[in-house]
Amino acid sequence: RTEKISCPSFNNIIFQINNACNAKCMHCFLKNELNKNVGRELSLDEIKRFFRKLGHIGNIVLGGGEPFLRDDLPDICRFLAEYNTPALITIPTNASLPDKIAAMVKRILDTTADCGVKISISLDGMDAVHDRIRGIDGLFSRVGKLYSNLEYFAGIYLPRLEIQINTALFKYNLNEFKKIYEYVRDEMPVAEFTFETIRGHFDKKNAEPISNDEYREIIGWVKAQGYKKGGLHETMLLTEIARKQLYPCIAGTDFVVLKYNGDLGVCEILEPVVNIREYGYDFELIKKSPAWHKAVSFASSGSCYCSHSCFLEVSMNKCGCGKTAQSSSPAT
Repeated sequence: RTEKISCPSFNNIIFQINNACNAKCMHCFLKNELNKNVGRELSLDEIKRFFRKLGHIGNIVLGGGEPFLRDDLPDICRFLAEYNTPALITIPTNASLPDKIAAMVKRILDTTADCGVKISISLDGMDAVHDRIRGIDGLFSRVGKLYSNLEYFAGIYLPRLEIQINTALFKYNLNEFKKIYEYVRDEMPVAEFTFETIRGHFDKKNAEPISNDEYREIIGWVKAQGYKKGGLHETMLLTEIARKQLYPCIAGTDFVVLKYNGDLGVCEILEPVVNIREYGYDFELIKKSPAWHKAVSFASSGSCYCSHSCFLEVSMNKCGCGKTAQSSSPAT
């Protein structure tokens, strides 16, 4: 082990640790990229070279692909917990391999004693509807099995282990939404329910976004149920209506996205900017590059807009507007 390095850096990162996935989701914005160039994934040694130089990162999301298809995921988490001291590591999953996932989660919890671990399980419909959306027969039942395993762990590892059930909402499952919410509330009491509308470059032949009016109705309903992030969704809706940034975007300054092959970008929706392999895995050099400056300026100047909840929530909190947004109401 070498001494930790502390340098000014971003506080949030989405790291797509692999490009392999065993699902065929209708609404996936990475659908045309998945299961290609799998051999180009950053090795554990390369991951260490990049992250070792970054210092503290408060919030790390390890996505994919299906992250739990990467067998060294616990080793990645252990290293990040030691060198980057995050408050929280979040790992989304389709729950297709409940026994393997549960075993890996336990190993992660046992080797990351000082940080929280959130497992975010996708649930987009009841029974066969969820299976059709995700393209895996029997997946709904596997979601329940994984939740049961994690619920048992929660009794041992609370408050470090958080369980989240997340729904990707679009036209196809709009009529399922309230049933999903009630199912999670009644059958998964340890889990936090969240939802997002679909985003990015999804295939419009397979997935159609809900309308602003439909989104407004859903927001009103979940707020009436006591949903804590209703204000964030109101702001997301207002952004879509205004078609412009309502808060200065922190893309590239406080939030970055690293892809499985080393491509680094300021945002999950915009195209990658550089590849860390070409910069010696050194973010300090990347920050000084003209390409990075251009990308950060593009986002911060309001030249783009989106309702990506991760980026928008951090942007709101960064400018001290989070509490205001929690009480705001969408335009009628």
